[in-house]
Amino acid sequence: MMAMRILGSGIRILGRVIKDFPYPERNCALCSRPLQLVNAIHSDQDVHHFKAIYVCGYEACEAFDYEGRKAYVKLYYSTEEAHIVFEDVILPVYGRREKTNAED
Repeated sequence: MMAMRILGSGIRILGRVIKDFPYPERNCALCSRPLQLVNAIHSDQDVHHFKAIYVCGYEACEAFDYEGRKAYVKLYYSTEEAHIVFEDVILPVYGRREKTNAED
């Protein structure tokens, strides 16, 4: 069992993205652009068990609303065990606005 299991339901965690860790790349289901990895939490026992949050920050995406603070978000669990352990852990989302299609 992973150490984070003791946190319980609805606990808020800051999380951290580990530099040079091999996080999988994900694309937005609406605009097909690459998603930004914005936060992650890893097991104390094995960093390959993690929960990650990806966000689409492209203004041209139909889900993106900068003023309304809305965007397409993808929640990713690396393993079934990570899902069991981190399902109730709430991570803050820190996204940033990206270029529009015309600015590429």
